[in-house]
This record gives sequence, C-alpha cells and structure tokens, in this order.
Amino acid sequence: MNLQYLSKKLGADPTTFGQLQTVFAVAQLMGGPFFGRAGDTFGEKFALILAFTGAMLSYLLMGVADSIAILFLSRLPSVVMHTMQGVYF
Repeated sequence: MNLQYLSKKLGADPTTFGQLQTVFAVAQLMGGPFFGRAGDTFGEKFALILAFTGAMLSYLLMGVADSIAILFLSRLPSVVMHTMQGVYF
C-alpha cells in the first residue's frame, strides 16, 4: 500500500504527510554515521542484514498501522535503512 494513500485513509492532511516524509529523512540522516560504523566494525553482510531488517520493520509497522501515530512510528526503523556499495577484488 502506498504511504500517501494510507496516510490519507487515516485522515492525515498534506502537512502531516510532509511531516511523515521529514521524519523519514531525518531518521536516515541521524542513522548514517551509526550505519557506517556498524558496516566498518561488523562487516558488509551484517550491515546489509541490518538495513533489510530495518526495512522489514518499517513495512510491517506501516502495514498494521491503524492510526497516524503508528504511521509515524513506522518511519523510525529507517534509521538503519541504508545501502552501501561494496567492491570485492
């Protein structure tokens, strides 16, 4: 389900939808250094598992959201939703 459609279905106005997008962006901005450190310390495989786990939690919470508050909560696991490029020689 589309986030824009779901937020409208739950009664959010365009301003609230913009705030949802902002929470997502700020969470990713704040999680960048943590994610980079985790990738450097524990390896690329762990970092990818962490990113996919964050995506899974985010989509799961969005799927069961029955209020705007839970929809905002579903944006928080994006703190670890990063990808990274790896070069293997």
